[in-house]
Amino acid sequence: MDFLVDIHLKKTWLNGAYSVCSFFLAITATQIQEVIDKKRDLKTVKLYQKSGTSTQTWSTLALKLPPWQSYEHQFDAQVLSLVQVSTTSEKFQFAAQFRGEEVIVFELNLKTDDEKPTLTVLCKLASSHPGFCHILVDNVKSAIILPSQSAEEVEGITIHYENGGEKSLVFGADFLFDSFQKQHPDTTLKKENCFKGTIMCMELIEDGPVATEKRLLAAFEDSSIFVFDFLTKQVTALFKPPPKYCQLIGFTTHKEDNRLVIAVSVMSRVFELVYENGTFELTKKIQTTGYVNVECSQLSFTSNGDYLVCAFSSGKVEFYRRPAYQLERAMYFHKTKVFAFKLTSEEDETGRLFVGDEGGQLSEMPWQKLNV
Repeated sequence: MDFLVDIHLKKTWLNGAYSVCSFFLAITATQIQEVIDKKRDLKTVKLYQKSGTSTQTWSTLALKLPPWQSYEHQFDAQVLSLVQVSTTSEKFQFAAQFRGEEVIVFELNLKTDDEKPTLTVLCKLASSHPGFCHILVDNVKSAIILPSQSAEEVEGITIHYENGGEKSLVFGADFLFDSFQKQHPDTTLKKENCFKGTIMCMELIEDGPVATEKRLLAAFEDSSIFVFDFLTKQVTALFKPPPKYCQLIGFTTHKEDNRLVIAVSVMSRVFELVYENGTFELTKKIQTTGYVNVECSQLSFTSNGDYLVCAFSSGKVEFYRRPAYQLERAMYFHKTKVFAFKLTSEEDETGRLFVGDEGGQLSEMPWQKLNV
């Protein structure tokens, strides 16, 4: 059986701090097979089983208890993210990021239908970064990319290769801005206004002259968004929005021909940014939340790019049709903060929307029932 494993995590601003909750879904063509859930006990990863699929407009998932497997960290380390590393027909590997402590790579052996799966620790990678940026997996280079921070509190990344090799890159503000300014001497941006706070988001993108080499799209807490070239060790593009777009929460991307559309969530606002031909352009404000302390805690484009789906700390989920970002539907099935969701492919009848909230409710809805 082939498994499509998707990892979900969300960062939401709450009372001056970030709260995080993730769901790990292993999805086949027609049914959910496993759910790894860390809603309440944030230092424990739990594996549940759920059979069948919903045909209703909206339904709450019922998990089979007790969990198939679970892993509890020896320290009170918050589970920050879960990312697939590799998979086969019988087993797959995923990395669990424990904030401020380490990243642990697990292997889940599914065995037969009648046997309980086994969960094995393959390796542990030290990770002392105090922030909320999730790790990345580069399957082409067989590497895991971790956010890092030096003893002097300088941001950076560490790349761990499957063969045991390791590479560290320091992302100090002076280094990043100077490397950008050398290529763009006419920039009006100022060093003192960029690269403040911790790294909040990272994503590998296809960009640059070498097709096999991906670049890093990353963002700092102050909404400094940049593209970093691993080959030249330089910042090739940099964007700093107006002050009203400060305090970045997260971003999501969608590739359209030769341009990358980026939806960015900041405090009380969501805006669109387009990256094309090596430059960023702020194209439009998508919306403001309209309420104090209500943020877009999770956002994602559909696979075909027709919609942007936004989930909020109030529990509301909204659907915006692109490119005008016209609001077509709002849903209020969740009453607490949405921490995680996932859109599977909406191009056939197997497409699903999964939503998880602070109260521990995990729900699903067939995409065809959305009527958007």
